[in-house]
Amino acid sequence: MSARGRRAAVIAVAFVLVLLAGRWTVACLSERWWAQTLSPAAAEFVTHWRLLGLALDCAAVLGASLWFALQAMLVARAIASVQVTRRLGDLQLREAVPTRFLMLGAVGTGVLLGLITGAGARAWRAPLLLAWQGATYGTTDPVLRADLGVYTTQLPLWTVAHHFAATLVAVGLGFTALLYVTIGALRRENGEVIVHADARRQLGGLLALLAAVISVGYLLSPYHLAASATIPLDAAAAIIRVRAAQVMAGVALGVAALSILWALRGRHALVAGAWITLALGAVIERAAIPVLTGESTTAQAEERSVRRFDAIAWGLHVVERGAGADTLAPVTALWDENLLALFADRSGGALLAATPTMVTIGGKPAPAWLVATPAAGDPTRMDVLAVADGVAAATGSPRLLVTDSGLGARPVRASLPDPRIRPDAPGWRPVIGGVAASGSLRRLALAWARQAPGMLRETHERAVDWHLDPVDRAAALLPMASWLPADLLMVANRPLWVVQGVLPLDEFPVSTRAHWRGELVAGVVPAFIATMDAANGEVHCYLDPGSDSLAAAWARIAGRLVEPAAALPVELRAALPYPVAWLDAQLEVLGDPVWAIGRLPTDVAAGPDRSVVVWTSVAQAGREAVFEDPDRRAVSALITAERDNGHPQVWLDRYEPSDSHAENGAELTRIWTRSTTALHLRDSTRAAGDSVEVGPVRWFLGSGPIAAWQSVVAVPAHGPPVLLWLGTALGDRTGGGRTPVDAWASVSATPAAAHTAGGPADSAVLLQARHWMRVADSALARGDLTAFGRAIEALRSALQSPH
Repeated sequence: MSARGRRAAVIAVAFVLVLLAGRWTVACLSERWWAQTLSPAAAEFVTHWRLLGLALDCAAVLGASLWFALQAMLVARAIASVQVTRRLGDLQLREAVPTRFLMLGAVGTGVLLGLITGAGARAWRAPLLLAWQGATYGTTDPVLRADLGVYTTQLPLWTVAHHFAATLVAVGLGFTALLYVTIGALRRENGEVIVHADARRQLGGLLALLAAVISVGYLLSPYHLAASATIPLDAAAAIIRVRAAQVMAGVALGVAALSILWALRGRHALVAGAWITLALGAVIERAAIPVLTGESTTAQAEERSVRRFDAIAWGLHVVERGAGADTLAPVTALWDENLLALFADRSGGALLAATPTMVTIGGKPAPAWLVATPAAGDPTRMDVLAVADGVAAATGSPRLLVTDSGLGARPVRASLPDPRIRPDAPGWRPVIGGVAASGSLRRLALAWARQAPGMLRETHERAVDWHLDPVDRAAALLPMASWLPADLLMVANRPLWVVQGVLPLDEFPVSTRAHWRGELVAGVVPAFIATMDAANGEVHCYLDPGSDSLAAAWARIAGRLVEPAAALPVELRAALPYPVAWLDAQLEVLGDPVWAIGRLPTDVAAGPDRSVVVWTSVAQAGREAVFEDPDRRAVSALITAERDNGHPQVWLDRYEPSDSHAENGAELTRIWTRSTTALHLRDSTRAAGDSVEVGPVRWFLGSGPIAAWQSVVAVPAHGPPVLLWLGTALGDRTGGGRTPVDAWASVSATPAAAHTAGGPADSAVLLQARHWMRVADSALARGDLTAFGRAIEALRSALQSPH
């Protein structure tokens, strides 16, 4: 390469480095400026987080580059002269390669490998910070008797460091061996392996290092054994597995010593035998010994131990209770997220959020959903509607509430003009009170950092803001957490986005494994609550009331950014919903045989949305899931999850079905959809060009037989959805009606029960009407229209009687 070519290459490399450094610098500065608009504590933590990521990246890349460059330089210096082959016509010539070219090539290759293996070291921030901070649970694992904090805070860093060291040594060994093969210092001649003395010394040293790394891996193996075990090993099996790993660590150290001996004396059989012995020992330790030790723990002890560790790893505070005092649920929930999404769509916009909460009407609590949707005809505005649950409007459509708390007395529809924070927000926007963008250089830096050319234009507001999606905003402040979809709540008459953050656990002793966002994890624990003012973007982060030692450690690391759980406003604490995604993962854990609850119904077992909203009281919303007996497919248990003053609580209600019937959601849905009245309503709805949607089956286990109900909704082409039919069941009696009052009255066994359920007060009229309705259904089913007409006339007469 000519001098001009070398200068051009140097300039190009320098230009690329300047671009990379400049991009990182403006990105770091812009995030600091953005966090500064929220609070000094946010700016401090965000800056330190980014600087730590840069330091780890630079350290890993630099260390790996030096390591690989050193190996390549040792190869280059070990060979006095390396010759390459050139062809000149029919002649084949061999020319020596200048040493400086070998050195340059060695350094370049080392830097390239260093970039490949060291890039992404910023992912080590979480393990490093947790290991530095530490956490204590006060509970030990059954294998090593180590505190659980070792597995959540120390073991991740040990694993990362060991994997990085193993990668450097293994890749370095392969890279060095390839170089020696290329130059002929390591070759095979006449069936014999020929190794140059310099090559043998370097390769022997690398083999010794690899064996030492393997030895460290075996010392860590008992911790991984304890952390990955899904059943508790008995004392004998645990001791055998741990001792086997320790023996293999010693064997690996012996192999390292023999590798060094081979490097000095060159006895190939010695090093080959040592590594073959290590390989055979690894097969025995990994495959044979686990089979020989077996699983000798008793089933009862195993179940108790797994449940105890599941409670810690998954935050499963399960309390078993008996049947309630009421016969029917306090609120007959009619709507769910899917039906409310149809309601929002028919109202002119997409559903931004639907949160079950309590609103106040005339000084009394009323169950309702807060539904957020873009305003019809003006997408910059956001409407917040209070939709009553348990009742419908006279037309059957969702009933909008006029409240005197949060939404104001009038109007029914509260509209927020141009809210800054919303799930469908753009990537950035001009604002008043955001990051200053008044100067040209400032706008250039922001546009470069955010990759948004629109920021180059000067705006009237002279400030910009980004991270406008509530989940994205929370993740930008506390990126170590996994953030769930946002809920909208009214707190102190202000609309607040509430985002809940959890911490997945990759490894945890004796816990049941379940899926979390497409990956199999050992646990998920609550950590943070982030609240954001929808109007101005103000953010507050709190420790979750249900958090554990791991979340407390992160709160100490974050410093003033995370406020204690006691600082949560009382109104917000009382209205916190139970996280849906977290409960779905917990239900997968509860479906394990060790919990002896049953299994999720096959139609919902694949998730997500394995649970549905129910009202545990008029002022408290929870989420419910049903489990079935796997043999009879009958309901075996109800799981109800709610937050009690902010603390997560899971209630378990076991149910023993009678032998006369085997109820389950699928069977009840089939019965309800085949009832005569429901069929007539469906046919009429579809004849009008409307579609029919079926809600989930909900359950209630009270003092009487188990109760169940399901909403059937007509979805017109234009206009809101309409409650078409409510199927109800009470024990082995099934019925339904157009309203909750009529639906429960149809399955009431006694006049008193009918009155309790909201049915007619006159039991004689009710019983007579039910008799003629059964006669009419029977006549219609057999095609006797004359008898059907007489029954309908008798039914009309009974309902129109002077009673």
